[in-house]
Amino acid sequence: MCLLYLHKLEEAERCFMKSIRLDGNNAAYYNNIALVARLKYLPELSAACCRKALELKQDYAEAYNNLGNALKDTNDLDGAIAAYEKAVAIRPAADFRCNLAMALLARGDFKPGWDIFEYREKAFERKSSRASPPRPQWKGENGHGKTLFIYSEQGFGDTIQFCRYAVLAKDRGFRVLLQVQKPLTRLMKSLQGIDAIVTSGQIHDFDVQCPMMSLPLAFQTDLDSIPAPGPYLFASDEDVLFWKSKMAAITGFRIGLVWSGQNRRQFSDFGLSHKQRSMPAESFLPLMDLEGVHLFNLQKDGPPPPATLKMTNYMDACRDFADTAALIMNLDLVITVDTAVAHLAGALGRPAWVLNRFSGCWRWLRGRDDTPWYPTMRLFTQTAPMDWVGVVDRVKQALEKKLDDRG
Repeated sequence: MCLLYLHKLEEAERCFMKSIRLDGNNAAYYNNIALVARLKYLPELSAACCRKALELKQDYAEAYNNLGNALKDTNDLDGAIAAYEKAVAIRPAADFRCNLAMALLARGDFKPGWDIFEYREKAFERKSSRASPPRPQWKGENGHGKTLFIYSEQGFGDTIQFCRYAVLAKDRGFRVLLQVQKPLTRLMKSLQGIDAIVTSGQIHDFDVQCPMMSLPLAFQTDLDSIPAPGPYLFASDEDVLFWKSKMAAITGFRIGLVWSGQNRRQFSDFGLSHKQRSMPAESFLPLMDLEGVHLFNLQKDGPPPPATLKMTNYMDACRDFADTAALIMNLDLVITVDTAVAHLAGALGRPAWVLNRFSGCWRWLRGRDDTPWYPTMRLFTQTAPMDWVGVVDRVKQALEKKLDDRG
């Protein structure tokens, strides 16, 4: 297990296999092999190992949870949900419940999904951002002039996606304080109807509070009531004009690219989700063959692009998300893996093509090439795990058609 936490998969696997040779009736050893198989993108093998573990120990909650993970990785959401439910019935751990919630949400079962998703605070071991002293959590009631404190809790993309609800809370009669991460502060000031934007560490008096990702539960959001009003975040006119002037000499169809997301260390999946949603920058090389296309780097951090991938890079001049937003407003299209830039382009109402992993994040649902969260977004989902080549090939074909239609 130590080797597994050090991401030394082959060495960990050798230890686990030796454990089985020494004691082939220990369910935990098969469960360990299931972990390795999943990290090696072998979900069918992972599921088989979990089932072997369950043959040896029928009330093995961890094995049911890992079986759910493996089945989710194959997009068998019904099977995954059944496995998670058995894990929760045996041992109602927060991480088992949260896995169940995300599978339900991915299937579009929002009502039970949002309810169970409340266990994420314990499952993700996130530090509370609530101001002191604590106040009751808002459940959707009318405000009558009271102050509601809404705070971010996970990544930049989550904040960008769910901040839209703050405006709806304002409509229910609250004075709304919105706490966001510092790189988002200037951009969030464009969100209409918010009384104050605050950053971490600032303490303000308020009556009720709500973590940002609990807002869909407070509003009882289902597939038919997702608030998608069009653009709800805006770059300043001055910043947009700055980039327009800087890019005046650049002709052609302007495309911004992102190939890697941030490593979400709060998730205990050994970095699997980060690896699955990130791709080598070299994967974009086929787009250079397209005539009349000019590529821009929108990757702020992470692995740099190869020298062979010719792009204009202004990211050193982008101090925060407001600067990146203004840059995006001067592009024709954003092509990105599932990361904060995808949400930023969607919130700005700009065309965005999201390169989605095979068993994508719950928010993109399943079997769709669009999303009810962002009207201007299109999804390109892998048809096999880690097959970025096939995704980029489909993107290239779609770009060729778009360029032809433009004349």
